[in-house]
Amino acid sequence: MIRYKCSKCKIKLETDNSFSGQLDTCPGCGEVNLAPLSKKDKIQVKKARRAKKREEKLIARTKKIEKFNQRIAVLSDIGKVPPTFGTVKPINHSTNDLGWLNELIGDAIMYYILFVYMSLFIILVLGSLLGWS
Repeated sequence: MIRYKCSKCKIKLETDNSFSGQLDTCPGCGEVNLAPLSKKDKIQVKKARRAKKREEKLIARTKKIEKFNQRIAVLSDIGKVPPTFGTVKPINHSTNDLGWLNELIGDAIMYYILFVYMSLFIILVLGSLLGWS
């Protein structure tokens, strides 16, 4: 049973669950009221809204992916995308080239290390020029 009050005379009304969300007439004043949804119907409405939101998000993601793939196709047609786009490059561990270190730990750390070594070099040069021992 669904319980609610009349919007005009405030009498407590009761109706069967099968009338949830439908119009009902107040026996006291004759006012037509909308019976509230039952708990079961409220849960179904929430589930339907969530499912619709999930579907909308999925459609939006699919459209973004399709748009991205179209852009890549256009760029590859005009030769702007390298043939290795999206593939993993192996790290070169050559001892003569420090590029592998740059790939391994990233540009930010490489610049920090370079800054520290340059600072130490400048301090040593200034120290020798100023006669520090």
